[in-house]
Amino acid sequence: MRAHKRLRSESGASAVELALLLPVLMMILFGIIEFGMALYRQAILTNASREGARLGIVQSVPPITTGQIDATIDNYLGPAGIAPGTVARTIVGAGGVTGTPVTVTLTLPYTYAVLPGLTSITPTINLVAQTVMRHE
Repeated sequence: MRAHKRLRSESGASAVELALLLPVLMMILFGIIEFGMALYRQAILTNASREGARLGIVQSVPPITTGQIDATIDNYLGPAGIAPGTVARTIVGAGGVTGTPVTVTLTLPYTYAVLPGLTSITPTINLVAQTVMRHE
């Protein structure tokens, strides 16, 4: 009879363990999701800066302008779900001579969706992508 009572008294132990571990498991899950979303945006930003630099190094008459590079970057960011107006840009060396570099730097503030409410981490980080290529 005592063994039966002992088993009954431990019947809620798994519920208590779940209640203690569930917040930790949820933070790990949301951390993975946040990291994946930030990594996706970083990949899009890197590819957009590369596309802008690739256009900028082409020698043409008239020379490629900063506005044309901006349009190419916007065309890449828009379909990926990033509003072009949220990305800060620095384009240096567009329309230069052969052998000089073109530098395209893009900065996107990324705001965490879930984690700032659960932890004390900063709610926004800056994702930066920079591409340097030489004129053809």
